[in-house]
Amino acid sequence: MLKLSEDMIIEVLSYLDINDVIKLDLSFDCFKKYLVLRLKNKKHNSYKNIWYKGVYNNQYNKCFKCERYLLNDLHVLVICNNCTLKMDDIHNYPSICLDCVDSNNRIISRGAIITSYCPCCINKRMHIGIESYS
Repeated sequence: MLKLSEDMIIEVLSYLDINDVIKLDLSFDCFKKYLVLRLKNKKHNSYKNIWYKGVYNNQYNKCFKCERYLLNDLHVLVICNNCTLKMDDIHNYPSICLDCVDSNNRIISRGAIITSYCPCCINKRMHIGIESYS
């Protein structure tokens, strides 16, 4: 059986659309290498693993910050241009669970808009309460 190195596998994966790569259920380390290769190290070096781990979590319907599943729950979309994943004509903003929002005791509901800190770059950003398929 032919055994390919991980670097060779990542090189092959770099020709695939991100939606196809997600279906492969890669480990975090492989997914990070895929992103680094696809994005050509253009950004997110200053955030170290925080951004890569958050994007990985979101691709598998988990909270950007704590890995809690977001499938059927109310969660929060963080409108942050610094931390969005821009690839293959898509823009995915970070999604976090309600427990990871610094809301200052404000109630977050579907459609509610607040200003709070991005879980990655720590800049003040707009947060929108959303539900799956909203």
